[in-house]
Amino acid sequence: MGVAQAIIQVWLGTLFLYTGAHKALRPAETVRAVTNYRLVPDRRAALVARLTTALELITAAALLYLPRMLAGGVGAAILGAVFLVASGSALVRHIDTSCGCIGATNGRRVGIETPLRAAVILALGVALAATNAGSQLSVWAALAATLASIAPSIAGLLRARRSQRRQKLARARDLATIIADLAQESKDAAITTSPLISMEAIHQ
Repeated sequence: MGVAQAIIQVWLGTLFLYTGAHKALRPAETVRAVTNYRLVPDRRAALVARLTTALELITAAALLYLPRMLAGGVGAAILGAVFLVASGSALVRHIDTSCGCIGATNGRRVGIETPLRAAVILALGVALAATNAGSQLSVWAALAATLASIAPSIAGLLRARRSQRRQKLARARDLATIIADLAQESKDAAITTSPLISMEAIHQ
């Protein structure tokens, strides 16, 4: 199972690194995604979100950089089971929510394919943990997989921050325009009423 195991490890490793990196970069959204499943009390959602993110990143590191250890397969099996229970429960209870795979609350909605993907991850994790075959995964392949997984997360974060800066600048320009308009209106009103005030003073 050497080559097959290496392929599975790269796929699962990049998957968990991609989803874990996104969750780590958007913690507030990840907490909301956990809350939307309604499986844990709201006060525990932040803890569950942090534990899920940490487990995904640790599992990814184990799969890519410690391919001969059980940790990667066990972590993948645990995550697959958690996702299977969460998504299956959402379907049974007719909860319309995003899967929260990348910590976003406006992403792909939970559908029948969501628990199926989780079941595949669970099965592959169990297979890795059960066989524990010697993998041929090289360090260079692991590094390439790491870069390919993290780059989209970082790029997305940079795009989001640029968008936020543009929105702040636009709001600041709008506010400055409003203030300038109000000041001009006040000045115009003062000029308009000043002759009336002068006439009233003459009559008095």
